[in-house]
Amino acid sequence: MTSKSTILDATNVVEAVQRIDANDITELSLFGVCIEDVATPISNSLIKNTSLTYLNLHAGIGDDGATLISNSLIKNTSLTYLDIAVNAISDNGAASISNSLIKNTSLTHLDISGSDYYGRSKIGDDGAISISNLLTKNTSLTHLDLRYNEIGDNGATSISNALIVNTSLTHLDLRYNKIGDNGATSISNALIKNTSLKRLDLYSNPIADGGSTSISNSLIKNTSLTYLDLRCYSIFSYTSSVATLILNSLNENTTLRFLYVFCDDIVSNLIEKQLCINQNNDACVKKRNNLLS
Repeated sequence: MTSKSTILDATNVVEAVQRIDANDITELSLFGVCIEDVATPISNSLIKNTSLTYLNLHAGIGDDGATLISNSLIKNTSLTYLDIAVNAISDNGAASISNSLIKNTSLTHLDISGSDYYGRSKIGDDGAISISNLLTKNTSLTHLDLRYNEIGDNGATSISNALIVNTSLTHLDLRYNKIGDNGATSISNALIKNTSLKRLDLYSNPIADGGSTSISNSLIKNTSLTYLDLRCYSIFSYTSSVATLILNSLNENTTLRFLYVFCDDIVSNLIEKQLCINQNNDACVKKRNNLLS
């Protein structure tokens, strides 16, 4: 039978295990299915499977299920995308997944996020420390989604330290966490030295002027970032000094293409104009000049 993508519902979970065993599918989604009782057989099947590249387990596995799945990741060599979002995974589950991926060389995308609708995941600073250990040793992971967790300054600092030595991660999503100025300052230190990260999302963290200033300064020396979201809920309009610093940083930085911040219309248009200049987009520059005139 030819391999094909498959979305399965609660009535054919057993079939899912059978088809994993038969190397019959490349994509498997069990979104909305409570699979606590089948985490073990799915995990066992993944150890021998060589066809599955995408696995979505969006419901009910918790830390115990994450640990079972992690056991298979040590030996599986085909899976490239693992989506275990909205599973109420906490620090223990994050540690299990992270430890297994240290030895895994195929996975490129990992999603352990929560959501606004289904609720936050429960990964805090301890879980972030486990993840940072993964990032210092793993060389295949490119995309990491940690939205809607409980990561604070200490966790952000650990991840930042890992980013200094990591050379594979290109996308990091930390939206809706609890990162403040201290964590943002640590992230800025990483951005000065990291050369692989292209997209960084910090939307809706409690980062104020101090942390934003540090990150703005780091942009002067960063040479890889193309997308940065700094819209933080503690700042709805930057002070003039921070806004000026952001603009000065963009004069030096030539790689950033998308920058999102909360500021007034004039500053916003000045930032967009500089980004257009960086892109050598004359039409865009002309449009911004018209808006500023």
